[in-house]
Amino acid sequence: MKLSIVIGLFAILAHADSVFGEDAARGGKKGHKDKEVKEVKLKKIPHCSLECLNNAMAKAGCGATDYACGCANFAGLKKKAAGCVLKKCGIHTARRKVLPAVKALCKNQKMIEQKIEEEYKRKKQMSEQKKLAESTELAEATPLPEADEGEE
Repeated sequence: MKLSIVIGLFAILAHADSVFGEDAARGGKKGHKDKEVKEVKLKKIPHCSLECLNNAMAKAGCGATDYACGCANFAGLKKKAAGCVLKKCGIHTARRKVLPAVKALCKNQKMIEQKIEEEYKRKKQMSEQKKLAESTELAEATPLPEADEGEE
């Protein structure tokens, strides 16, 4: 059961690739740092489990880097990869190395997802405030039509 959790967590954490890429492409220091952290944590996942995890992703109908899909199919990934990981890595490595490495990646992934969500909400709020300010300025700048004195 713990091995299944590891496999699912790996898929979730691996989803960080797209997130890290976007941050790094924008030149953000956090994106670069997050990418380095992720790469270090990915290197801690035993090599013996990688083929199993990739095959499980493919069998679940997910592309090799489509981690959002892998996360959505967590239960299926657990079933598809568990036997392979046990066979290739052994129970000791699966429990003591694969599982902790994937858990560490998962923790990192959750923090990154929270940061992204917070940034999205902040930018959306700023955009709405800007639109409101622009519409208020437009209303204040638009003169009201003058009424003719002779009309009543």
